[in-house]
Amino acid sequence: MKKTVTLDIRGASITAELAETIFERSRGLSGRPSIGSGEGMLFLFDTIEPHTMWMKDMAFSIDILWIKNGTIVDMEESVRPEQGVSDAVLKRYSSDVPAELVLELPAGFAKTHSILISDEVILRSGELSQKYRAFLQKK
Repeated sequence: MKKTVTLDIRGASITAELAETIFERSRGLSGRPSIGSGEGMLFLFDTIEPHTMWMKDMAFSIDILWIKNGTIVDMEESVRPEQGVSDAVLKRYSSDVPAELVLELPAGFAKTHSILISDEVILRSGELSQKYRAFLQKK
């Protein structure tokens, strides 16, 4: 069963599936036909660094938000899949600032909800393992 949490950014509610293991993080949203408008995937990393994401085997565009200490520190909007491109040349997306979490959302979500760098990400419900609890404020 997939573990999820409910997040809030600027009043917008997001049900985010957790990607905690190396396997879950490397697979990400690859191979899925789409995700719902209020859905996403929260990548939980063991290190604080400018984590790099890619669009391997993706079928839809996404917004990518990098989060440090519960605050959005960088984002890429409407990142598009690159069909038929080998892994070696797929574009990589990295934050300009180190972060411990990455949130992937449907393309346009950030714009629709006026989400900006420096916005707070709040954990509304669900449980994070001990090592990640300090990264998001629960309200």
